[in-house]
Amino acid sequence: MRQTSEGLSLAPTDLGNFLGCRHLSVLDLGAARGAAKPPYRYSPMIEELQRRGMEHEEAYLGWLRDQGLSVVDARGHDVQAAVAEMRAGVDVIYQAALSDDRWAGQADFLRKVSTPSRFGDWSYEVYDTKLARDTRAATILQLCVYSYLLEKLQGIRPPRMHVVTPGRDFESLEYRVDDYGAYFRLLAGQMDAFLANPARTYPERVPRCDYCAWWPDCEKRRRGDDHLCYVAGISRGQIESLRAEGIERLADLATLDPVPTPSRGSQEALVRVRDQARVQKQGRDTGKPFHELKEPFDAEHGFALLPEPSKSDVFLDFEGDHLAEGGVQEYLLGYVIADADGQPQYTPLWAAKPEQERRNFETFIDLVTGIRRSEPGAHMYHFAPYEPSALKRLMGRYATREVELDQLLRGNAFVDLHRVVKRSLVASVERYSIKDLEPFFGYERDQDLREASQGMRLVESAVADGSLDTGDPNSRIVEDYNREDCESTLRLRDWLEGLRAELVSKGHALPRPLAASGEASESVNALDQELQGLRDQLLEGVPDDPDDRTEEEQARFALAHMMEFHRREDKASWCQGQLVGVLPPVRSR
Repeated sequence: MRQTSEGLSLAPTDLGNFLGCRHLSVLDLGAARGAAKPPYRYSPMIEELQRRGMEHEEAYLGWLRDQGLSVVDARGHDVQAAVAEMRAGVDVIYQAALSDDRWAGQADFLRKVSTPSRFGDWSYEVYDTKLARDTRAATILQLCVYSYLLEKLQGIRPPRMHVVTPGRDFESLEYRVDDYGAYFRLLAGQMDAFLANPARTYPERVPRCDYCAWWPDCEKRRRGDDHLCYVAGISRGQIESLRAEGIERLADLATLDPVPTPSRGSQEALVRVRDQARVQKQGRDTGKPFHELKEPFDAEHGFALLPEPSKSDVFLDFEGDHLAEGGVQEYLLGYVIADADGQPQYTPLWAAKPEQERRNFETFIDLVTGIRRSEPGAHMYHFAPYEPSALKRLMGRYATREVELDQLLRGNAFVDLHRVVKRSLVASVERYSIKDLEPFFGYERDQDLREASQGMRLVESAVADGSLDTGDPNSRIVEDYNREDCESTLRLRDWLEGLRAELVSKGHALPRPLAASGEASESVNALDQELQGLRDQLLEGVPDDPDDRTEEEQARFALAHMMEFHRREDKASWCQGQLVGVLPPVRSR
C-alpha cells in the first residue's frame, strides 16, 4: 500500500491482508499516509521461508529454461516493457510489472497459452510459486488481482491461474478465474469502501498475527486490555457471546456467576472457559503455577488413560521439516529410556538422507517391538499426536515395518500425554503446550528456546542442501532441545502419576487402560507375511529418494503400496492417515 500523487496504490497482498485482518489494513493505511512508521519484525522462521521461497522460484525459472522455452527476466522493467514482451510472444515473462490506476504488483510468471488475444493467436496466464501444499485464500486473491490486470492489458480474461508448489517436474495447481472472480470483485469493492472511510478497529488475534510486522504493538494493546483471547481454549464465537453480555476482560470472565446461556454454543462449554479463566487469574494473582483437577474421578477421567508405569517405557520426540519435499522430513528421532540402573538415557537418531530416515524408523520400531515382546506393559509416551502420525507416514513412505506398527497401534502402545492433561486438569496456562506446563513439574531447560528455533531453521536448510553435520553447533543445539523435550515428557508422566496416586490414596477408583497385545489373527498374520514378501521383491533395489528412481522403479514402488489399498482403508478407525505421503495428490500440469 502506497500513497502517490494520483491516490492510493494497492498491492495484491493488501487484499489478502484486508481479508485476514481489518485492523492491519487500518495500520498500513496510516503508514502509507505518513501517520506512523511501519515496523520491522525479524523472525528466523520468516527469513527461512523467504529464502526457501526464492530458491523455489529460481528453481522453477531454471526448469522453464531447461524446457527450451524463451524466458525474459523483467525485473526492474515497467508495465510497457511487459506489454512489449507479450506482443512479441515470448513464452515466459518472469517478474512482469502489472498495474492500473488502483493496483500494482509483479507477477512471478506469465506463461504463454494458445488462447487468442489482442496480441495475436496467443495470450498469457499467471503462475505463482508457493511453498504451501494447500492453496490459501490470500493466494487465490493475489492471482485474481494479477489476472484482472492482465485482462486489461491483453484484452481477454485469462481462463486459468496457477500455483506452482515444490515437487518433481513442477506440476501446478490450476484454478478457473471465473470461479473466484465474483468474490474477488466483491471483496475489492468492500476494501475500497473501507479505505475511503476507515471504521474503528481492534487488534483481534488472528492467524495473520504470526507473520505480521505490527504484532508487537497489537500484542501490547491486547495485554493492556486483559483481552479474552488469552483464555486457553476459548473460541472466537465464545468471545463474541461474552462481549454481548458486557464481558471484555479475562478478569471479568473469571468471576462471572452465573454463566449466561450464549446465543451460540452451549452453556456447558462457556462454564469450562470461565473455569479456565478463573484458574489462570489465580495463577496470575499469586505468581505461582496453579491447577485444579477435573471431576468426577471415574473411568472417563484423564488419569484413567495412564497405563501402569514400566521400567521399559519409552519417551519419544521428533524434529521434522514440514516443508521438505521428497527428501528427509523427520531428520531427528530422539527417545529416552531407562538404562540397567534405572537412569534415563537419551538416544538421538539423525537422518541426512532418505536411507538414513528409513533406517532410523526401522531401528526404532524394532527396538520398541522387542521391548514390548519382553515387557508387554511398556508404552511409548509422547505429547500431542505428531509422533504416531510421523511413524505412520514413515511406514507408508518406505513400505516397511507395517505389520509391527499395526501391532503397536492395535495394542494401544502409544500414550498421548497432551490428551491426558486436557481430560484431567485445568492449569493456569494460556496454552497447553509441554513448555508452558513445565513449571508445574519443576522441569527447567538449559537450552534457550529462541536459539533452538533458529538452530532448527539452519539444520533444516543443511538437511535440504545435503550439508548436515551432526557435530556442528547448530545440530548440538537442536539435539539438546530434542533431548529436553523427551526428558520433559518423562517428568510430565511422573507428575501426572503422582497426582493420580494422591487421588487413589483418598479412595477414588481410577482404572488403568485395558491391556491389549495387538496381535492379529493367524490368517491376517499369514497374509501379512505373504504381502511383505511380495513388497520386498518389488522394492529390491528401488532407491529411497524418489528423484533417484527410474520410471520402472517408481512403478514398482507404487505397486508395492497399492497391494493393500483397500485393507488399509478399512483400518482408518485406528490407523487414520497411514498412507499420507505415499503418493502425491492428483494435479494438473
